[in-house]
Parts: sequence; structure tokens; C-alpha cells
Amino acid sequence: MMLASIEPARAGVDLHTFECAICNQVLKTLAAYEDPMKSKGLGRWLQGDLHPPK
Repeated sequence: MMLASIEPARAGVDLHTFECAICNQVLKTLAAYEDPMKSKGLGRWLQGDLHPPK
């Protein structure tokens, strides 16, 4: 299966459509995500709490 499209469904959720090139089957699934600009990791990074690996 190959990813055919990504469409916004609602806030924080996208609709992913996959299609099979051999049998023409279509699979649609919802995928949740977190806004990276609102993540806890970004806040720590901006405050200098995250460091590169040693």
C-alpha cells in the first residue's frame, strides 16, 4: 500500500488514505498528532533544558 493523500479531519487529527497499486484496495484511517509548537519538549528546549547526546 502507498500513501495516496493526507487531509485534515479535525483539530489534531488527519485522514490518511492508502491505495494498493495491485488490487486497487483503499484504506482510510485517522491519525492523531500533537502540534509541535505546543509540545512539552519545545518548552524545555526553549528554556535550555534539552541537551545534545554525549
